[in-house]
Amino acid sequence: MQPLKKKIFTWLEKNAAQKNTDYIFTVNQEDKDFAIANNFIQKDKIININSVGINTTTKFNPELFSSEDKQILKQKLQINQTEKIITFIGRLVAEKGIIELIDAFSILKKQRTDIKLLMIGETLQSDRDKKTKDIIKQTIQTNGLEKDIIFTGYRKDTAKLLSITDAFVLPSHREGMPVSSLEAMSMGIPVVGTNIRGLREEIIQGKTGYIVPLKNPEQLATAIEKALNQFNPPDETIRKHIIENFDEKKVLEKQIKIYDEIEKKNLLFK
Repeated sequence: MQPLKKKIFTWLEKNAAQKNTDYIFTVNQEDKDFAIANNFIQKDKIININSVGINTTTKFNPELFSSEDKQILKQKLQINQTEKIITFIGRLVAEKGIIELIDAFSILKKQRTDIKLLMIGETLQSDRDKKTKDIIKQTIQTNGLEKDIIFTGYRKDTAKLLSITDAFVLPSHREGMPVSSLEAMSMGIPVVGTNIRGLREEIIQGKTGYIVPLKNPEQLATAIEKALNQFNPPDETIRKHIIENFDEKKVLEKQIKIYDEIEKKNLLFK
């Protein structure tokens, strides 16, 4: 059923593109390659712009948060100043890999006591999402993790929460070009993510974080442990990777340049 569903969506996208589209912008290289391979439109009119861009200066910048700010925030969250913080940001749904994340954290907690898991995001209310919530609740209770996993709900101050983070984890089953992981790396935080479209373009293995197989709590736990031991956020190399490749000003400049070229071509052929 899944391959047929994919074929139908591909046909619909291709049909819409060929009839109604002059240019296609993709947020990752794999989407561009797919559109070219399936002849959506002329390949020179399919352009990858690398995400929507990250505000690396006035928002996701570790220099904006003082040591005192971090200490106060940890106190509010009831986190010991010496504890390592693992953070997830996103919808609390199965497709984001949160069941595997809780399982991985359970494994890690048996190996070390100085860690907390920060879960930032909302739980949806569908029957499937309620089932996911029940599984997570049961895992937490079974492993005695009630005081070790902090559910914050929806938050607008994600940059502030990232300022106290030691490792960011996004074990999603599917993504386009996830922004939360880029935001974390803009704060100099290593990212552990699954080997899926988008994420494998963001993460440089062993340099800015680690890529792990899908739905594998054991390898996820191992990679998180490596990230906690290897990196000391904020890491300048990780942040530099985002500034050079995903800064919103550069992404916007690229789009404006393309729009200018399109406008010149339209004027030429009027």
